[in-house]
Amino acid sequence: MNQQKIVRIINEIYHDWEAKSYFKRHPEIFEREKEHLQKFVGKFFVEPVKKRVLDIGCGTGFVAQALGHYLAEGDEFVCSDISTDMLNLAEQNLKKCNFLNKFEFVKGSLEELNFAPNSFDIIVMNSVLHHLPNVEDFFQEVNKILKPSGKFIIFHEPNALFFRNWFLKNNFLLFQNIRNIIFKIRYKFKKTRKNIIDTTRDSLFASINDKLEKEELIDHRLTPSEIKQFVDYGSPTASDKIDKNRGFDIYKIQPQSLPNFEILGYTTTNYLCKINHQSNFLLNFYNFLLNKLWPRSGSVWGVVLQKNDTTS
Repeated sequence: MNQQKIVRIINEIYHDWEAKSYFKRHPEIFEREKEHLQKFVGKFFVEPVKKRVLDIGCGTGFVAQALGHYLAEGDEFVCSDISTDMLNLAEQNLKKCNFLNKFEFVKGSLEELNFAPNSFDIIVMNSVLHHLPNVEDFFQEVNKILKPSGKFIIFHEPNALFFRNWFLKNNFLLFQNIRNIIFKIRYKFKKTRKNIIDTTRDSLFASINDKLEKEELIDHRLTPSEIKQFVDYGSPTASDKIDKNRGFDIYKIQPQSLPNFEILGYTTTNYLCKINHQSNFLLNFYNFLLNKLWPRSGSVWGVVLQKNDTTS
């Protein structure tokens, strides 16, 4: 089984489909993450030098929309994605912003695009790492194309420490059950809409299986649960059960996979996962307390790394 190729095909088809409803399916990224991203990494975009930026897995253009106003007329911002529909949506969204810098849109994975060595000043990726089947090869490619002293920004990735913490894990399960009960009550009288969603999902899963069979990559049709695990390959919640072996700990990744990088900044948040704690004072305070107790163990994390200047 060519697992890497399977992951690539599934993610491309899935994200082409998801592009049509991405904002509705992931409102937390737009409502809560934009300000957090700006505060955490914005300062690295305001340096008064011409810069070339690569956004890996740009999706709908969220990162560029959040950080584009920091860029000047001479700056270049390359948006890359394996999904054609996502790239088209990103281009449409960014045209409305009237930013000063130049944008370029390219389709393909980082390895396929084969950028020249030392060709970017900043590489950024938001909610992408957990979709990749081989992070070691990916980090090697980043190391190759990033300039010495360049910044590598990883944002909104599942934290391996979260589900390895007994309290945080069970706290998540409790809130998840409460959330599911509320959703069931809300959708009880919206069966027609739910049936439409289920129909489009069934069509999606069928298309994925048809493509994989045509490429002779599978010997049986994958279930929806198996497909979801390939989509969120590195996420602890990709399957119906929590997998403690998935997720990422940047403090282990950096010395093992990026030894010539140093960590400039680290942030972690969302101790209540997808529940919007910011909309409720008590939930917001509870999230704050959990952060104080386990300052590195929120469900998602972000990091800014700098590649060492080996010429000095």
